[in-house]
Amino acid sequence: MAAETGQPQPAWQPQAPQPRGQAPAGRDQWKLYLLILVCVAPVVASYLAYYVFPPSERTNYGALIEPQRPVPPIAAERVHAPVGVAGTAGGADHPAPGEGLAALKGRWIMLAIDRGECARSCAEKLYFMRQTHASLGKERGRMERVLLVTDTEATPLPEAILAAHPDLWVWRVNKAALDTLFPIEEGTALADHIYLIDPLHNLMMRFPKDPDPARTRKDLQRLLKASRVG
Repeated sequence: MAAETGQPQPAWQPQAPQPRGQAPAGRDQWKLYLLILVCVAPVVASYLAYYVFPPSERTNYGALIEPQRPVPPIAAERVHAPVGVAGTAGGADHPAPGEGLAALKGRWIMLAIDRGECARSCAEKLYFMRQTHASLGKERGRMERVLLVTDTEATPLPEAILAAHPDLWVWRVNKAALDTLFPIEEGTALADHIYLIDPLHNLMMRFPKDPDPARTRKDLQRLLKASRVG
């Protein structure tokens, strides 16, 4: 023995070997930490998702009219009807003539409101509606396009407008009957928006001024796909 020989003992002493099958204590601690992390990760993720990265409150682009409001009968004078209505050729694809919007109940309605002279902003809005309608493909037959004109006098629509939109419904109505029915964004007017009426004749959506074509089309496609009526 070193003590017996008088020689100093070495500072390092070899550790006793671990029993076979027993992991070091440090490895057990890492396993415990990993288990805790797996358990708390979903809680942490949900906390971050809700408080730090909250999901969008809505996925639709147009503003939903909440609660939905039924469109009441509105006195109207028909100014123009699609080709095929009132005895002309091709009428099988259109509903029968009727008094105002009630004639279109059972179909989706994309609706604009403007003056009979249909100036540039009106023409651009009708063009947007026509192109959006055409982009719906085979579903476009479920939707009608409507212009309500609010002139107190019978201002005729320009011939260029009628020629560009032969399948457009146009009625002349009293603006006072629309003000309480169609909501607008602050700082805008009725003529700035495009509205959507569902087949049950409820006013359900309003699109913003100068709407985005792709996002508007996406809203309409989603609604038509989800709906079993119209």
